[in-house]
Amino acid sequence: MKFHMPFQVRVYECDPRGALSLPSLLNYMQEIAAAHTVKLHITIPELLPRGLTWMVSRQHIAIERYPEYMDKVSISTWIADHRGRFSIRDFALEDASGKVLIRISSSWVLYDIRKHCIVNVDEELPLDSVFPERALDDKFHSPSCTRGHSIQQGITCASFGPGYQPPRQ
Repeated sequence: MKFHMPFQVRVYECDPRGALSLPSLLNYMQEIAAAHTVKLHITIPELLPRGLTWMVSRQHIAIERYPEYMDKVSISTWIADHRGRFSIRDFALEDASGKVLIRISSSWVLYDIRKHCIVNVDEELPLDSVFPERALDDKFHSPSCTRGHSIQQGITCASFGPGYQPPRQ
């Protein structure tokens, strides 16, 4: 099941060029993912009594073009895979004409707060709403850079896939 939400880019979500900032894009992503978990009954408040919480482990973001101030966009999200230690949540951000501007694939783990370990998502939270389409073809291989090495805007290179090169300024 795909879940959709409309957004309009607000002035305080923009960078100095008037384009949606990366932190604001990640906020959109978090907002729609949280709304989708409400529909699936797998929100953090529902998981905490069981000693569980969600943690994002990796993200791959492919940007064709950033939306700009006042642009109306629609974001879709869905669970593309949900087995073993990872739940894969993908996203697509489309402009008003339906053109996909941004594709995101994210890998999430279900963390047992009491035992301090990652648990198998399909055993703890069986889901029948997996939509096996991928926004990006990413198998989330181990990152090729040194963990903790800052690339830009406080994002560590562990957030990017193999061979990632930061954009030139």
